[in-house]
This record gives sequence, C-alpha cells and structure tokens, in this order.
Amino acid sequence: ERAGVMTKLETALAAENFEAIIEASDAILLGRGDLGTDIGFENVPSVQRKVVRACRRMGRPVIVATQMLESMINSPTPTRAEVSDVATAVCQEADAVMLSAETASGKYPFEAVKTMDRVIKSTESDSLRIRDLECDTLTPRKTTTDALCTAAKEAAEYSDANAIALFTDSFATVLRCSATRPRIPIILVTDSVSLAGKAGLCCGVYPAVEKINVEQIVKTARSVVAERRLATMGDNIIIVNDITAKSVEICKVDTRNAIV
Repeated sequence: ERAGVMTKLETALAAENFEAIIEASDAILLGRGDLGTDIGFENVPSVQRKVVRACRRMGRPVIVATQMLESMINSPTPTRAEVSDVATAVCQEADAVMLSAETASGKYPFEAVKTMDRVIKSTESDSLRIRDLECDTLTPRKTTTDALCTAAKEAAEYSDANAIALFTDSFATVLRCSATRPRIPIILVTDSVSLAGKAGLCCGVYPAVEKINVEQIVKTARSVVAERRLATMGDNIIIVNDITAKSVEICKVDTRNAIV
C-alpha cells in the first residue's frame, strides 16, 4: 500500500518478456543504454515503441530514459537528433522522459532541463500530434472504470472542454483515465496526499489536494480548475465522480447547475 515497484527494463531477457514484466510492475523505466548493448542499438526503437504502447494499454506509467540529451553533458545546446529523440518519446505517449548524466554530472544541468521542457511543450502543442491523439483507438478494457474514463475523454472532445476534474480515491482509476490520453489536463481532486504523490507520475494528471464535500463536487471542480487558470467564464469542464457514483458530467464554469 505504501510503496510501488518501478522496474528498470534494460536486458534482452526483459525485452523478450516485457508484457509479463509490465503486468507485474507498478511502473516501468526503459533504460535504453544497457538495453542497446544487449539487443543491438538498431532494435531499441522497436522495443521502445512496443513497451510504451503496452504500458499504456495496461495502465502503467512508463519513463523513457538514457542518453536523451547526451551531448549536453559538455555542450550548452543539444544535437537535432537528440531533440527528435525526445519528441519521439512524447509522440509515442510515454508518461515521462528522463535525464541522467546530463544533470547528474554534466556541465549544463539547468540548460538540459530547460531544453527538454521546451521540446516537450513544443511537441505536445503540435497540431498533427493532437489530431493523432484524438483519433487514437486504444481498445478499453471491459470494466466500469474504463467505461467511465473513455466516456470522460469523448465528452471532453465533443463538448470542447478545457479540463477534466477527476474525483477519486483509487489510483487504478487515475491510471486508466491517464491511459485514454485526453488532449486536455486531468485535475485529480483528492484528499489523499499519498494518492496525489503517486498520480504526479501519470501523463497529463495534475493532483490537487482538497477536502472533498460530496454535496459540492461541481463547485469544487469549478474552483480547482479556475484556480489553475485552465478555464474561464463560459468554458466547459468535465466532472468525473468516482467517489459517490460512477458518473460523468459536463458543466460550464459560470453556471450553477451541471448539464448531465
């Protein structure tokens, strides 16, 4: 309950059994340096694509790591190939990308972080990536949770909503909602500091620790989204209630009654 297992996948044997490893893990870190030595560097891109896709399907956060901006250990600027490498991981829908020696022992740690941040933001805002994300047809599991999360994503797209406010005390629900990869932010509203900490790793999820009054969920959702400047007067937001009922609602920031 207190700790999770993040598995570092970096050997040929692990690459052969990645689905079983992902299923048994709470999160995956793809260490591409040793993996490339073990299976051949030319095979790493294929394994990366398969692992990231499988992690998303199974609802496990995945981090792509190793040599992402390697030249910035000694240079204040990256190579164009490194920029493309980071962008590719973002387009594949990895939950996170990771720096190692660039910040641990490199000469330009601040510049490396700033560069990665710029590449991520630029890639995420690319119109072609957004269209690909909207057309993504990842098959949901036949569960109530997946039905709820898939409905929230579709409601967001059809209503042109600005944010999803997710009320839940279940990390599994957070994982599945993140796995659908809606194109808008997911604000996790929870009174659990532990859950908020775990959820911070999931793609597109921004935790907000708030005392939850089940009678004022709509009001709380509007307040949390407005505080983070994700929506203004008249904008639609999606409310996912996984605490008192399995429900998805659409409401406007400036109206008193939610539209079900």
